[in-house]
Amino acid sequence: MSREHIVIVGGGIQGASTAYYITHHQSFSAETTDLTLIEAVSPACAASGNAGGFIAPNWHGKLTSKLADLSWHEHQRLAQKHPRLWDYIQLDTFSVKADENSKQRVVLPRTIDWLDGNAIEHAELLEPEMILLRFKLTIGLLNLAKDKGLNVINGKVKSFEQKAESKDIEFLIYSTSSMEHQTLKVTKVIFTLGPWTSSLLPQTRITGQRAHAITIIPTRPTTPHAFFTSVTSKGEILDEPEIYARPDEVYVCGETDNEPLPETADQVKTDVEKCKKLHRAVCSISRVLLEGHTNSQRACYLPVGPMNGPLVGRVGSLGNCWIGAGHSVWGICLSTGTGLVLSEMVMSGKKIEDIIGSYPSPDSMIGSYLPVS
Repeated sequence: MSREHIVIVGGGIQGASTAYYITHHQSFSAETTDLTLIEAVSPACAASGNAGGFIAPNWHGKLTSKLADLSWHEHQRLAQKHPRLWDYIQLDTFSVKADENSKQRVVLPRTIDWLDGNAIEHAELLEPEMILLRFKLTIGLLNLAKDKGLNVINGKVKSFEQKAESKDIEFLIYSTSSMEHQTLKVTKVIFTLGPWTSSLLPQTRITGQRAHAITIIPTRPTTPHAFFTSVTSKGEILDEPEIYARPDEVYVCGETDNEPLPETADQVKTDVEKCKKLHRAVCSISRVLLEGHTNSQRACYLPVGPMNGPLVGRVGSLGNCWIGAGHSVWGICLSTGTGLVLSEMVMSGKKIEDIIGSYPSPDSMIGSYLPVS
């Protein structure tokens, strides 16, 4: 009996989660199956390593609500099963509106003493959620998969070759730093390249939207809260930054644009002016952050699906090809459910509706298969 070779293309959170669930699937055995993950730069080098890591179970529409519910339970289960591998933080989430010209002011809870109440006109408690340190999650899942037999290759997949009779993918063509052209024979392929998915599967129509973030080391400890804000100055919305307080820093993100997607994640450029705008907005409502030290300025690309939701499942007429991409801002949140679903589809042949109920098949979103040149 010939060995099976499953290949995951993309080393972000979706690829790491899929690798974890495949290696922990009851039917997986490293003695009969090779599992390889190919990553062009390094694991978690794009949005998975730069995102806020916000997890919310009840903020999803009809398209992703069941996937979100599954992911929520899996996040909590994994946090209990592997508590030392990554950090989950329970926090309260507020909607905050600030307008320097408004005469209305709000009294914040005493615990939130690092925001300036006299600069905020409205604050509303949304609900308790969880936040996590996203880089640790991706790397932690990959390490657990490696312990079970996952092999990681640092290389960029350029194209693939198909069987003439079935159109199934038979070979992946990739390059490494030392060799331009290498061929890898596969039996099953899972594409988890985020915004770069369309470079190999243009029919998916997944695009990238650049977003910016900064981290600030505050002058004194902050409390575990998240804030979704709208900051107005001189009658105009200055920005709508999201603020996540972590144990040793405060993460602030926002300022999206449609800057063209570069070829690889290490070529992403940061617009410093957009980062400065984020800084001005949050510092207008927090003297603690104003007096703090800006520790980093960064940008990443959010993968946006064609239906404003992720594509999870089999790809068109490619019988041995699956996809998990297009999660937009919910990549970390939906990652565990995505990995679990893909592992069941690949290892057990289940359909997505058998795993989490009704969920649109990628086939219905991307149409018939279009050859990749």
